[in-house]
Amino acid sequence: MKDDLDKMFDNLKGSFDTEEPTIGHFHRFEQKLSKQSSSKKNNRHWVPLLSIAAMIMIMLGIWIGMEYKKSSIGLELATVSPKMHETQDYFTTVIKREMEIIGGQRSPETNKMINDSFIQLTSLESHYNHLKLELGESSQDQRIIFAMVRNFQLRIEVLENLLLQLEQQQKFKNNSHEISI
Repeated sequence: MKDDLDKMFDNLKGSFDTEEPTIGHFHRFEQKLSKQSSSKKNNRHWVPLLSIAAMIMIMLGIWIGMEYKKSSIGLELATVSPKMHETQDYFTTVIKREMEIIGGQRSPETNKMINDSFIQLTSLESHYNHLKLELGESSQDQRIIFAMVRNFQLRIEVLENLLLQLEQQQKFKNNSHEISI
């Protein structure tokens, strides 16, 4: 490998540029560099200010977004009072528990019944979201609070009726199975 490098340099021997730069070349080069570096330093004094302004704009945007989200979502029942917070927790717990029970009983025979009930629940949920907006606008109107509680009660009634129908269907299925045996 060393021989290859030696051969390459021997072949290029006359083509190397060995001339010295003119007198003052290095001095002129240094002056050009110092002009460029000083002009760059002078132009960069606004960068920290721009960074601070950008940060303020981002924080302002986040704050406005949060305020808009609060106003577009409305108020939950739990924000009215500690008692209503307990009420909402109770209803949501009952609804979740019954939904889990129903999910375990889903089968091809019960699918239509469950889907019909879920359509009713979706309708009640959208009505509840509308009530949340109204509660945010009306600042804790008692009629809206009662309507929200009633909405939870209706959702639980729909789920309980569905569970009752599923239970009756299961009993009927078991009875018909016992008769055929």
